[in-house]
Amino acid sequence: MQQLTTRLSWPHDGGKRAVVGKYADHLPLYRQQQRFRREGVEIAKSTLGGWISQSAWHLTPLYDALKQELLSTGYLQADETRIEVQDGDKKGSLQRLLLGVT
Repeated sequence: MQQLTTRLSWPHDGGKRAVVGKYADHLPLYRQQQRFRREGVEIAKSTLGGWISQSAWHLTPLYDALKQELLSTGYLQADETRIEVQDGDKKGSLQRLLLGVT
């Protein structure tokens, strides 16, 4: 894979913590909100979601490099495993999703 020449930079520490919490520690945003609250910081779940969305822009060079590498192989496999996602409005309610990337 080619070296990424674009330096990835993050806007602030709160955004870094949200991204690491969501993707490395597998913490949903409501749990991260509770964690921040215990530390005396009140952050809206929508703010945490915004930080996660902004992180996608910062990871675009990595995405582009991985996509180029995958599409150059001539052979792709797919996993059709459905995932269960909690419905934030209904306690105990799950939605089963099949995700796809184009």
